[in-house]
Amino acid sequence: MPTDHEGFERLLAERGIEALPNPPVPWPDWLAQRTDGDPGGG
Repeated sequence: MPTDHEGFERLLAERGIEALPNPPVPWPDWLAQRTDGDPGGG
């Protein structure tokens, strides 16, 4: 996941690339939802 969203959008536009959506991931029931959106927190 890019941190510079505007720069990433510009890069895609400059190169004529269409960003694809993230596919759904069938997580197994025993695997908790990932919470690493803030790796330094907690």
